[in-house]
Amino acid sequence: MRDERAGVRSAGATAGVGTDDPARPSRRTDVEGEALRMQAQDLGIHLFVWGANWDEPAFDLPAVLATCRGAGFSGVEFPWLRPLPDAALRRAAGALGAAGMWATVSTALPAEACLLEPARRALAVAWLRRGVEAAALLGSSVLCGPLLAPVGELPAGPARDALVAAEPLAAVAEEAEGLGVRLCLEPLNRFETDAVNTLAQGAALCARSGARLRLLSDTFHQNIEEDDPLAALRAQAGVLGHVHLSENHRGPIGSGHVPWPAVLAGLRAVGYAGRLVVEAFNGHVAEIARATCIWRPLADSPGAFAVRSAAHLLPLLAGEAGRGAVNPVA
Repeated sequence: MRDERAGVRSAGATAGVGTDDPARPSRRTDVEGEALRMQAQDLGIHLFVWGANWDEPAFDLPAVLATCRGAGFSGVEFPWLRPLPDAALRRAAGALGAAGMWATVSTALPAEACLLEPARRALAVAWLRRGVEAAALLGSSVLCGPLLAPVGELPAGPARDALVAAEPLAAVAEEAEGLGVRLCLEPLNRFETDAVNTLAQGAALCARSGARLRLLSDTFHQNIEEDDPLAALRAQAGVLGHVHLSENHRGPIGSGHVPWPAVLAGLRAVGYAGRLVVEAFNGHVAEIARATCIWRPLADSPGAFAVRSAAHLLPLLAGEAGRGAVNPVA
């Protein structure tokens, strides 16, 4: 179920123009048409809400997809954190097809790989190339994540120069494009990486790497690093390729202080037409809880997290709630 849409429409573009997506509305020039650029079919949720090992028998992927579909999500994001056989990827693609859902894929570099250091660069490039292949087998048009260094790896001295990764990223992004996959770089907060913390830093690396590399905007990290998250989003709209929606504390959408009506209005205003993926992590899985520093329950269950998050976002996407800067109490 390949999604070939670009993340941001060109200036002046309207919904339904320049796309063969039958789910898209026809050409509109009024305010309602602008609001329809992002709808329920754009909203997905990360499988990290349930766990990382979605290929294992204990992870009932069809049942999880049914829960997501029932909550109102139209797609899911797969974590790809370890090599998997092609057969496992094809089975997952089959489950997606049966559920009528789209997919995106996120990854993170293993400890032995790093684009910022020459001795570890080849391993990082090989990892990303395999991730692109995995994304293509899953039918995803996106491979995203912190592509430069392992999460949590911090230097003893000054921040490393992210621009040294421009050439290898350009090469991987070009190969990805040939497989129908868009490579998207995720800036992380200062506690998780030193290299790229803000959208502006990420955009500079995209510019050095060429037009094929795009940015992933994550509201959790922006809430920490950006002086004005919405202004940062507007400033870098031209390189925006994917969006993660996450509360300031990683809890269900609507339970924190991220101003969701303003976030969605900002994405509409810059013409963003890509996927929106709710990202959070299952604090009930010890390995995930340690890696993401989640020390208290954020929801009663993954299903409850999904239902509450969708219930908050879907009315906003449908235009049934206000688009002001104040986040309604969930």
